[in-house]
Amino acid sequence: MRRTTDHGSPLLTHPTIALRLLGAGLCACLLAACAALPLQEDHRQLAIPHLEGSALQVRSTNGNVEVRAADRRDVLIEARIRASSADRLARSGIQAERSADGRLDISVDWADGRRVRNESASFQVLVPDAHGITVTTSNGRISISGLSGHADLRTSNGALSIDKHDGSVTARSSNGRLTLEAIAGEVDATTTNGRILAHDIATPATLRSSNGSVDVRLARDATGPVNVRTSNGNVTLEIGSALTGELELATSRGRVQVDAEDVGIRLRLLERNRAVLAFDRPGADSRIRTSNGSIRLSSRTP
Repeated sequence: MRRTTDHGSPLLTHPTIALRLLGAGLCACLLAACAALPLQEDHRQLAIPHLEGSALQVRSTNGNVEVRAADRRDVLIEARIRASSADRLARSGIQAERSADGRLDISVDWADGRRVRNESASFQVLVPDAHGITVTTSNGRISISGLSGHADLRTSNGALSIDKHDGSVTARSSNGRLTLEAIAGEVDATTTNGRILAHDIATPATLRSSNGSVDVRLARDATGPVNVRTSNGNVTLEIGSALTGELELATSRGRVQVDAEDVGIRLRLLERNRAVLAFDRPGADSRIRTSNGSIRLSSRTP
């Protein structure tokens, strides 16, 4: 039976509605059962010729990515692929292509051209060198080591680790710790929920966390500026004698402690929760701020 609404569209009677609701419930149960099925997993490996000084891009979804320099002549790509069925696993694999400018693009060639729910892929890439690297994953860790050029690393849920990088870094995570060690270029790093550890980094440097402590040790020759902001966490900053301009330390709830010596500092203001320092050499100003935490400034030992 059908009734017609005022707009002329059919309105289902109660028995029909009940049947459709029952069908929808059965579909939902089937989908839930499919989602609960164990994923099929396989490890794949691909070695391809290396192009010296070329850039590298790795794209994944729901998986970890590690890229590091290695003593080899080719590029070795290892992937752990997890698919919803043995058939889809057999029809999925590593995709590696070089663009017109020589950049190597690495991703997964999923069966039927798309990834389905809960499927994932993690990569480990060993490369002689890479000048410029881009890595994106929506749910997983990213780690790079021993590379050069600009690094652009982004994950929506996972930690980021960058080590011995001869170039600038842009790092973004919505939920994860950031670790940066021995970075020779400009640093721009943000996490919305996680600690930031940045040691022996060059400047300019901008470090932001909405919920986590920030520990920074500048390279000895870093001139600045360095800007740090966290809404909930302590900040420690260790500087060398090359820093220039003015440095402001400010916290809404916490204390400011200045232990820096022999780095050419003139103390202009020192209060419980704010300090302003000027260096002997002119340059861009630096700002260190936290809304809920203490700030400690110290100088690097010779």
